[in-house]
Amino acid sequence: MTSTLKADVLTSKTTNGDLSISGDGSGVPDIEASFKVGSVAGVPMASIRTSSGTASSSTFLRGDGTWQAPSGGAWAVKTSGTASTVSTLSFTGLTKITKIYLTNVTTSTWAALNMRTSSDGGSSYDSGASDYGWVWSGAYSNPISVTDTNSMADSKILFWDSSTAFADNGVIEILTSKPTTATEATFSIIVSMSRSSTTSTVLGIIGQTFGLRMDAADFDAIQIGTSSGTFGCDYTVVELN
Repeated sequence: MTSTLKADVLTSKTTNGDLSISGDGSGVPDIEASFKVGSVAGVPMASIRTSSGTASSSTFLRGDGTWQAPSGGAWAVKTSGTASTVSTLSFTGLTKITKIYLTNVTTSTWAALNMRTSSDGGSSYDSGASDYGWVWSGAYSNPISVTDTNSMADSKILFWDSSTAFADNGVIEILTSKPTTATEATFSIIVSMSRSSTTSTVLGIIGQTFGLRMDAADFDAIQIGTSSGTFGCDYTVVELN
C-alpha cells in the first residue's frame, strides 16, 4: 500500500531538531527535479553527489564530488641543495621547462662561470668550440670585466667573468627552453654579483645573457662550471607543471 502525505510545511517535532527524511530498507527518498537552498530555488539534484577519495586537512572537495590534494601551482621544486668548493655542478633528468636559481654564489679565484648541455643524461657534455652562442647586455663597475671569450675551452655559454674572486651575494637565474626537443635550445640568464673577497668596496654586475645551443640537440642535463678554481652556491631547481 502506498501512502501520500501532502503538506506545505514539514517541521521537526523537537525544538531546534533536525528534520530527517529516510527510506525503508534499501529504499531511499526520491526528491524530484530540484530543491531550494537558503530560499534559492532551482538547485538541481545533480548537484548532490557522493564523494570519493579521502577527506583530510590536506584535501578539498571538488565539484565532481571527489576529494583531491591541491596542486603545487605552476612550478614544482625538482631539487635543491648547497654546493661547496666545486668546479662543476650538474643538473640531470630535465624533461620540462626549467628554472635554476643559484644564490650566495662565491668563487675562490678569478673565474668565468659558464654552462654546457648534455643530450645523454649527463654522461657527456657538448664542448665543441662552435656549440654555443650568446649575447650579453648589462652594466658593471671596476674591477669587474665582462669579456667576449669563453675561457673554458671556448665551449660554454657565458654567465659572468670577474677579475677578482667574489666573497658573497652572487645571484644567477637560468630559464631553459623545453628540454628533450631536438631544437636549438635557448636560455635566458640573469646575473647579479657583488663585493669581492679582496676589497671592502661594493662591486656590481647586473645583466642578462641570451644563450643558444647551436645545434638541434635534445638536451636533458646542464652542467655549470668555472674556468679555474672552485665556486660555491645554494641552488634550487623548479620545473613547470
